[in-house]
Amino acid sequence: MSWGTELWDQTDNIAAYVQKGIEFCEKFSHFLREKCSLENEYASKLKRLVKSYQPKRKDEDCEFTCTRGFQEMISEITDMAGQHEWIAENLTNSTMKSLHLLIQQIKNDKRKYLQENSKQNSNMQSQWQLLDKFKKQYEKAFRESEKARELFNKADADINLSRAEVEKARSFMVQKQQICDNAKSEYGAELQKTNDYQREHFDKLIPEIIQRLQDLEESRINSMVSLYKECVDTERKVMPIVSKCIDGMERASSLVSSSTDIKVVIDKYKSGFIPPGDIAFEELSSDNSSSSEKISPAVSVSSLTRGDAGKSKPAVASVKAKKKDQ
Repeated sequence: MSWGTELWDQTDNIAAYVQKGIEFCEKFSHFLREKCSLENEYASKLKRLVKSYQPKRKDEDCEFTCTRGFQEMISEITDMAGQHEWIAENLTNSTMKSLHLLIQQIKNDKRKYLQENSKQNSNMQSQWQLLDKFKKQYEKAFRESEKARELFNKADADINLSRAEVEKARSFMVQKQQICDNAKSEYGAELQKTNDYQREHFDKLIPEIIQRLQDLEESRINSMVSLYKECVDTERKVMPIVSKCIDGMERASSLVSSSTDIKVVIDKYKSGFIPPGDIAFEELSSDNSSSSEKISPAVSVSSLTRGDAGKSKPAVASVKAKKKDQ
């Protein structure tokens, strides 16, 4: 299917359609610009998030595998954020740059083809005007020739006119007839020229221009397909790295060991003391029934500190009896 053949008389509609194609390219460019902005913003916020959850001190809870696993996991998120930055950079420096060049090229070609179309239409209009001029000259000459013929016929039929006056009318008629014949020949020649030019105009010149507009539109569409695929390839290229980051996050989770962290807590807070033994039963008698005894553990568990670990202290409760005079 060819626009030049099927749409030879639809130049204005074709020009409007090509303009819509340019506007669509510009819309796609705006989309990519906003996407790059979002990619950079997302990467920046991810990095800021990871930074805010980094330990404030170097040794903060780093002895626990759960904490170390978390730090390893969020460090992979930082690498993933870098991939979003790479996507934005690649789209900006490659895809968007190619798109801008495409838009500019289409605009220039469209302007050139439409200017050529206007020029051809102007030439055709000038040729029609020239033909109309020759036609009007022929019509005028024909009217004057007919009028001269009528005057001669009238003079030839008038018996009151002299022979010289009749010959004068004949000569005038012949002169006007000659002028009419010349105008007719010129009109005929110009008509042939106009038909030839019109045939070339509508069968060749304008269809060629419209066909170039079709080629331009096909090139635009094919270029858009390539740019779409370039966007897809950009996204696909980061997938292996993102996949490695995800694998790293999984490895980080495998480093966590509940038993190890439980042991670390024991090693960190173990005092070295043993629990107190049983309290002995004190049997009362009539001799000591009024005695007061205070039973207390030798060591308070809550008072133990790490500094006390390893020191030998009595662990058995003592009984101090206080006797009163009966």
